Amino acid sequence: MKKKISFVLIAFVIIMIPIYFLVKRTIAIEYQAESIDLFYAISDKVNPNKEKALEKIDIAIRLAPKNYLFYTTKAEMLVKLKEYQNAILEFRKIEKFEENYAEGYVRQGTLFDLLKIPDSALIQYNKALDSYNFRIEKYEDDPDKLMMAEINRLFVYIFLQDTTNAHIAFNSLKVEYPDNPTLKFLNDFDKERILNEIFKN
Repeated sequence: MKKKISFVLIAFVIIMIPIYFLVKRTIAIEYQAESIDLFYAISDKVNPNKEKALEKIDIAIRLAPKNYLFYTTKAEMLVKLKEYQNAILEFRKIEKFEENYAEGYVRQGTLFDLLKIPDSALIQYNKALDSYNFRIEKYEDDPDKLMMAEINRLFVYIFLQDTTNAHIAFNSLKVEYPDNPTLKFLNDFDKERILNEIFKN
């Protein structure tokens, strides 16, 4: 009888563990959604409250500390608040468990450029380039993901001011994806202009 009860208890625990993590993740996503709504005043349900928004995204991070999207959400809020150094710190946390998060490297690079720390920007752009090269190989059989990785890599070339590779990539992409709106409206490789567009509030 004792063995039977023990077996039932073990089976119950084994079943409950994934449910527990699923519930935690679901609650974390709800906190993230509330945080975004509070920060950007997306709906009419709440009054904008940036401080409360940051508190809620911190709760989401505590509930799911390996979800890079929560750190990204917080980092982008900090960028809007012009807390650039703190935003970089949030992106850095992602590197501990998500080493190929190319967008995080690019964002750090643009922030370092904004802060006039070009050597640090260069390091991040090169990490992004490696990550996008890795993705391009990985996504050979997924046309949509491949296209996004290739276009994003083009912007890394621009940020690196590698005009040779930027022109080669751009000309190749224009042939491969002639209807892509990003490529249609990219008139020049002026890094400063693109950075100003990125940080325009």
